[in-house]
Amino acid sequence: MNLKSIMEAWDDFWFRPVSPIPIALFRIAIGLLALVLAASYVPNLHMWLGAKGIISLKSSLHVFGTNCIQLFTMLPPGNGWVTVFLLLFVAASFMLTIGLCTRLSTIVVWLGIISLFIAVRTAATAGNACCGYSLFISFFVQRARPSLLIVCCG
Repeated sequence: MNLKSIMEAWDDFWFRPVSPIPIALFRIAIGLLALVLAASYVPNLHMWLGAKGIISLKSSLHVFGTNCIQLFTMLPPGNGWVTVFLLLFVAASFMLTIGLCTRLSTIVVWLGIISLFIAVRTAATAGNACCGYSLFISFFVQRARPSLLIVCCG
């Protein structure tokens, strides 16, 4: 191997045109997982995240620390704002799934998952962390053109 072949291999690896379908499917899968996560909070939303929940946000931050991004600390007190947060999270997850405003919806879903993970650490799973890491990595991916309809219908 000479330097020219190494440079050609480097350029081929980073700049070769590839199909956007795998990234689109990844985005759809993460969006669906975020929707499932949101649906899991719906029956007992205020029990977990409400002002008088099982563990208050203040107690959770005291026990686990405050060195992370936490959107719930920016919300005014009250259960109504928790509901608004979840509705925005669901809307962003749906937008991510169908491929609408993917950069913005990725950021909103990532912030939502991180905030949910920190607020309810007693009920958090490795799936929360996996979704958070996957969304963070997907910030830097070139956006794929195919939407859900194009991927499913050809």
